[in-house]
Amino acid sequence: MPVSPSEHVDRAAVIQVILGAAAETNRGRQADRQLELSEDLYLFGRTGALDSLELVTLILEVEESITQRFGPIALMDERAMSQERSPFRSVGSLADYIVSLLEATNV
Repeated sequence: MPVSPSEHVDRAAVIQVILGAAAETNRGRQADRQLELSEDLYLFGRTGALDSLELVTLILEVEESITQRFGPIALMDERAMSQERSPFRSVGSLADYIVSLLEATNV
């Protein structure tokens, strides 16, 4: 059920959605390549745990889950790509980005 304009988006719930998608990524990985599921997990970049295909898959899963739970959202758009620091670098930065998008649409 989408968030009503008066509701605050729960960052912890967004993090759980992201970690759920990361757990799905773990299902396809060997035991020695399992992701450590936490807000501090670096997803992409120099020290990131995901390759580009895994990142795209994770973002699509997160986008679908967030849309179902909070309302429509597009994560891979011009706004995301134009930021100085990628919102996709860690679980925490992705959660912050999602919360900001959801709150902006519910003003």
